[in-house]
Amino acid sequence: VSTQSTGFCAHTLPHVKQLLLSMPELFKTKIPLSNQENRDPIILSKQQCAALLAVAFFCANPSAHAPIPHNDYQGVVNFSSWVESPSYCNKAKLLMLMNYFERTRLQIKEQNFEIHRLKLRAPLSLSSWVKRTDILLEFAVHDTGGITETCGNDVLHVDFANQYIGGGVLHMGAVQEEIMFSVAPELLVSLFFCSVMRDDEALVLVNAEKYSKHTGYNTGLKFAGDFVDVSGTCRVAIDATCFGWGLGSDEQWKQRSALRELNKAFVGFDHDFPTAGAGIATGNWGCGAFGGNIQLKSMLQWCAGSAAGRPLLYFTFKDRNCKGLAEVVALIKEHSWTVGKLIQTILCYCEEKTSGKAQSDLFTFIKHTIEH
Repeated sequence: VSTQSTGFCAHTLPHVKQLLLSMPELFKTKIPLSNQENRDPIILSKQQCAALLAVAFFCANPSAHAPIPHNDYQGVVNFSSWVESPSYCNKAKLLMLMNYFERTRLQIKEQNFEIHRLKLRAPLSLSSWVKRTDILLEFAVHDTGGITETCGNDVLHVDFANQYIGGGVLHMGAVQEEIMFSVAPELLVSLFFCSVMRDDEALVLVNAEKYSKHTGYNTGLKFAGDFVDVSGTCRVAIDATCFGWGLGSDEQWKQRSALRELNKAFVGFDHDFPTAGAGIATGNWGCGAFGGNIQLKSMLQWCAGSAAGRPLLYFTFKDRNCKGLAEVVALIKEHSWTVGKLIQTILCYCEEKTSGKAQSDLFTFIKHTIEH
């Protein structure tokens, strides 16, 4: 038996048991769910978060014996599949959770974790977007590093979310959202309370600390040791449309699809978390298994961010489909384009794309529009 296993059984596991037993004392009143009928913020102490995760660890969630209302929630929140599955990614997630519990055994900060459910203030039409006169703000392209790995708490971190918060984190999922929730397990608490996001909604998760480092991605995910966060981070969960599994990748070029993604990004960016005008750390949102086009998604996020008064820090994750991004951004900035001008150009390209007349990719079309 390894020293690590012995330490967990001797010290950490009894602590997790005590967290579970503290539930009646910590939750003397019922915490309301976050859904379309109730958008009040949910504010929990770090102690309450740890206790809820202990419930999930011991598979003691009472909702296991109750129906899930309208299938609007993730379902029973527990980590049984992490133990039962032999996959390396679930082993890594379990090790990160164990590290979290050991850290809380040593210290639980006197801070709160907050969940804020945002709704688009008013429906935005394509015509209203085209009329916007906001100048496109800074767009910094980063070919190295990542959102969680590189950025601090002074910017808004984008969670490339599933409409059901957390995505496949409780199962075999180990991509951007699932990794984010694994290295910062307090984010997992949102799965207990948050219903499915509608097209005009986003979730802001405030002050969840990062406790672990990681390497790898998907099946190559590995726990890479302890991480000490100076303070919690502000993250926004926005769910992209899945174009990869059912609708087909060409569906995204229809104007209604572009409008949906534009408004989804805008509701996620148009607020004062962590501070008014703070930068947005983002990247290839919805461009993996969901089949999104990086050129289109990057430009739509830029428009949404600028309309919300925020600059973008864009992490390419060395994706070859980001080729030309920095060049087209510089060209657009050189010509002082507005949000409306870029949206209008994107819509013109969408018309050509859906009619089969497009002779180039979006970036080339934008360059041609500027040069002619």
